Amino acid sequence: MELDLTSYDALMVGSEFGSIVEPGNAEDSVLWMMIELGDMPQEGEP
Repeated sequence: MELDLTSYDALMVGSEFGSIVEPGNAEDSVLWMMIELGDMPQEGEP
């Protein structure tokens, strides 16, 4: 299962690696960590 960011429901499903969002706790969210580290977006400016 690939990561799908096209809707809230799809985002909350996560990916084959598990959840990427921690509701109410952005600091522990994998997605937020990737943004903070500069890993996302993979091309272009965040």
